[in-house]
This record gives sequence, C-alpha cells and structure tokens, in this order.
Amino acid sequence: VEPIVSAPLAPAAIAPFVEGADVIVTFPPDGATDARVAPACERARAIVYVSSTGVYGATRGTIDDLTPPAPDGPRAEARLDAEAHWRSAGAIVLRAPALYGVESGLHVRLRAGGYRMPGDGSGVVSRIHTDDLAALLLAALARGRARDTFVVGDLAPTAHAEVVAFVAARLGLPLPVSAPLAEVSPTLRGSRAVDPSRALREFGVTLRYPSYREGYEAVLAAEFAVASSL
Repeated sequence: VEPIVSAPLAPAAIAPFVEGADVIVTFPPDGATDARVAPACERARAIVYVSSTGVYGATRGTIDDLTPPAPDGPRAEARLDAEAHWRSAGAIVLRAPALYGVESGLHVRLRAGGYRMPGDGSGVVSRIHTDDLAALLLAALARGRARDTFVVGDLAPTAHAEVVAFVAARLGLPLPVSAPLAEVSPTLRGSRAVDPSRALREFGVTLRYPSYREGYEAVLAAEFAVASSL
C-alpha cells in the first residue's frame, strides 16, 4: 500500500500509480470527484467501489442483487451517480449496509449517550463487521468481474431492539429511550434485510462474523484486551 496525498483528489496525482494496481474506492460522493477521478483509474488491474444499501431508499423487506435501486433523496441519487462513474471505469460495486468494528458502531454510540431507539425497535437492519467487508473487498479484487454489482452483509438481519438490548447488556448500560421515526436518522427508519448469498458464493468468502452476536463479542473482547494492556 502506497499512500498518495492529493488535496483535492486530482487525476494527474493518481494516474501514475494506478496502472496495473488494485484500487479500492471508499470516499462518499460529493457530486463531482467521482466523475473527475474514475476515468483516471481505467488502467487499474481491478477496482472495487464501496457503495451503500442506502440506494434502495425506503424499500422494505429482503433485498438482493436483483432488487432495483429506489433512491429517495439527494444522497442516494449521488451514490447511484458515483456507482455509474466507477462502473464505467470497470469497477465492481459492493453495496454495504451498516458497518461496525472496534472503533465504530452501536457500542460507541451507546457509551456516548444520546442514542435513541428508532420507534419501537422492530425495524430490521443488516450490518457487516469491517473485517468481513475487508475480506469481501479483497476477494472481489481477486475474483470479481468488472462492472458487476453485489449487495453484501452478514447472515442475520435483526430488529434494532434485539441488537441494542444485546450490546447494552454487555456494556452494563440501560436501554436507550425511544424516539419517533421522524426524529431519527433516515438510515434507521427503514426495515430491510440484505441477502448477500450471491457475493459470498461467487467470491468464495465465509464470514468470520455471520451475526451481530459473534461480531460484537469480538469487538468488546478486543476493547477489553486493549484496556488490559494499558
């Protein structure tokens, strides 16, 4: 991995490093940068663009690779536009749900206070541990087909209330108060489950953390190990 400093991100700055390289794109769309930079990466060996299941907007139920996007706002529209630019450059697109790991996730928000349960907590959400997403990214670079699109996630989409109760109990914290759906982030208002089976099958990946239980147990164990070493 060779860091390249370029502010703003400029094609001329990255083009000399891209030819024959593996490229992973993770920055959020701003409506301009993707269109400017993606063509400069066309000579890469492989490209993976990390998108978001936010492109499905208010779609409910189970989504898979055949579910059509249904953007319901400027952010989702910008994501789809960015996807198109990178797909034109040959990228494989992975649409990821909520991410969590040692440094970010529900455990961080519960400790900080201020987190509120979305409605009655019955909305279903998919998620993926950052280590599992990293494994999928590497597998996509190695075995993916240019311009293909996948949804990714863990194998246990679960209601908000169940996950919040699990993590709060492990942290010794009370359950957070509820808030009307209209008052929480749009990303927490829906109820949809990701079916990642095609990506896992085609990339030959077995998730290390197939559900939030294994994932958050590992996250909290890692935190404890770090604290014990100080």
